[in-house]
Formats: sequence, structure tokens, C-alpha cells
Amino acid sequence: MTEKPSHPDHSDPPRAPHDAAEERRRAEFAYRLTRDVFGRYYWNDRLQDEVLAAMKKRQ
Repeated sequence: MTEKPSHPDHSDPPRAPHDAAEERRRAEFAYRLTRDVFGRYYWNDRLQDEVLAAMKKRQ
């Protein structure tokens, strides 16, 4: 997963430190739901496997 380059014109406000874990959890969930060409969302199993593997490594 590559980080999006931060845009100077719409940069995020600084986040409170306690938000970090929740943000990461939401980001991981969002990456697993992938949008197809018609704008419908579907579950991306390959990405889910990558996320689960990363979580196992973190433990």
C-alpha cells in the first residue's frame, strides 16, 4: 500500500494521537473494499490477505 502524497492545498488538520489507531483501522478496512469501474464496492480478498498478514507480523 503506497501512501498518497500530501497535497499542500488540502492538507489534513493535525490529528490527536489517540485517533491514530482508529484511523489506521478505518484505512485498512477501506482499502479492502475496492471500487469497480461502475462505482460499486466489492470486497478485495487479495488486499484483505495482505492486511491480515501485516497484522500477524505486527503481533
